[in-house]
Amino acid sequence: MYKYEKQGLIHKEKGLLCQDVVEGVEKDGILVLAAADGASETNNGRKGAKITVQILLELFLKYFHQLHKMQKKDIQYQLIEKIRERLYEECELCNTDLQDMKSTFIAVAYEKATGKMIRVHLGDGYVIVKDSRGYRFHSYPDNKGNRYTTYLTNMIPVSHRIQVFTGYEKELEEIYLLTDGWLEIAGSDKEILKLVKRIKQENDWEAQDDLGCISKTIIK
Repeated sequence: MYKYEKQGLIHKEKGLLCQDVVEGVEKDGILVLAAADGASETNNGRKGAKITVQILLELFLKYFHQLHKMQKKDIQYQLIEKIRERLYEECELCNTDLQDMKSTFIAVAYEKATGKMIRVHLGDGYVIVKDSRGYRFHSYPDNKGNRYTTYLTNMIPVSHRIQVFTGYEKELEEIYLLTDGWLEIAGSDKEILKLVKRIKQENDWEAQDDLGCISKTIIK
């Protein structure tokens, strides 16, 4: 499992900090990956993104089998309620509001033995998987590639914008979570896949100054 966070080109030009957070855990045969991209214009976007990632990891590890059986709308509701509950608590401690801790998020939970998979996605970014057929997209940004329009955890209502997949993906070899900026640099979905195919190890991304964070997971 690899994770890589860096300051993107636009952030460098504007003197902004990297607000991306990506984490992964594995327990009892269940692999959970989560990434969140805090809004650049906030003071606490990274803190909000970190809280969001922690909630996603906790929920999927503890309730993976229950969530896999749930209806899409129930998963959407549970996720945003739990995330906002923790964000509001942190807002009180930091004397700020939800607007200051907003982020997008992506998460994948996968049980290797059965192929059970849950994938949730709010806002921009991509999920790419690799199996015997090769690399393919599993999730696309909800903003249709428009960098000026996205969906964030502070928006009301927003639960219906969370993309949800519950099903089976047998014999996955690799899973990638990508944050924003990829389409602008690559120019097309096809070129994004070409970039991902070139990943052999974490250090390969040192040359990609204009890309955001990535989580690469090799499933063994």
